[in-house]
Amino acid sequence: MPKRTRREYLQLLDAAKRAAEGAIGAFNSVRSPYRRETALILLANGWELLAKAVLVHAKESILRGQRGETIAGEMAVFRLQQKGLLDATQSQTIQQVISLRHSAIHHVLPPVPDEVLHHLL
Repeated sequence: MPKRTRREYLQLLDAAKRAAEGAIGAFNSVRSPYRRETALILLANGWELLAKAVLVHAKESILRGQRGETIAGEMAVFRLQQKGLLDATQSQTIQQVISLRHSAIHHVLPPVPDEVLHHLL
């Protein structure tokens, strides 16, 4: 009997939870000089994976192109907002996390107060 694989949306959901837990762990790290950057990267990854899990569960494709790549996190969040699964405020907050991730990756992250990161986490 062939081995049954877990549904794609459940795999994405599990990965989203691991990324969110990693973001919290990174933010709470005392000695890491890149704790804010790491937390933002993992937090954005968690939101992106969660958005894709919801889209896959709703039977929407998350693929783009011919090589099997998936859509960007911004697009996944935008699609959820279009479907009415996120309101404008929720979508804007997640898009801000993604924007801060881009800044962190390119080493141009502005000073982000801990209170703001607490809110985003």
